[in-house]
Order: sequence, then C-alpha cells, then structure tokens
Amino acid sequence: MTTAHRGCHPERSEGSRFSEIAPLNVHLRTLPLKLNRARSRRLNTTSNLVPKENHYYVYLLTNWNHRVMYVGFTNDLKRRVYEHRNKSVKGFTEKYNVNKLVYFEETRDVVVAIAREKEIKKWRREKKNKLVFGINPSWSDLSEGL
Repeated sequence: MTTAHRGCHPERSEGSRFSEIAPLNVHLRTLPLKLNRARSRRLNTTSNLVPKENHYYVYLLTNWNHRVMYVGFTNDLKRRVYEHRNKSVKGFTEKYNVNKLVYFEETRDVVVAIAREKEIKKWRREKKNKLVFGINPSWSDLSEGL
C-alpha cells in the first residue's frame, strides 16, 4: 500500500478537502512592509466585526433661478453637495452652476437608490418640479440642515 506524498501545503494538492477554497491572490509576505502593518491593524480592530450601516441618497440640485435641474446619487450627501458647491468635479453642475439642494431621499439599499435615480432622470421636468414642491414648496436650500 503506497501513499501519495501531498507536500507541505495540503490546500494546494488535488483531491484535498481544501481544494474548493479559492487561494489568496497575494501572500502577506510579498506585500510592502507599510501595507502589511496597515492590513494587520485593520484585521485586529473590533470595528470590522460590526457591520457598517450604509446610507444612500438620491438628490436633486438646481441653480439660483431653478431653470436647471440635476439628479444624482451618492453615499455621502454632505460631501457631494460640498463638491458641487466648490466645483471639485468637472461637468454639468460646474458648467451650469447647479449647487442648491432642493430634494433628497435616503435608503439603505444601493440597488433601490440607483433604480430611483434612473427613474427620476427619465421624468419630465414638470413631474420633477411636483416632487420637489411636495416636500420643499419654497425651494429652499436643504443642505444647510445637513
């Protein structure tokens, strides 16, 4: 009766009970020392054990005279409004000076938030106006309360 030598890594040999487990792409020893330390600190913290509560926002911005409207989606509304105000991101809102937050919705499901953003983007302007007017009839800037 002969036994096959499986080597010192049973998880790598065929037919072992570890063969279904996907191997790590990178060994810790091959990472730079600085990254190794950061990773070990991250792995040893208890905060990783508590699931993070995610919040996602669908929001509408407009310009000073409410002629231009922008529909967006983010996971950090305060940061995103700041970026629009300071024109940190080049594009539509910078070009048309869209920086007044007039409407937002919050959800914990990213799929729902993305679907809602797409839904609102397809609406005609009149329907978007009714949405804003229903929550914010004076079209005041809601970002001051964030």
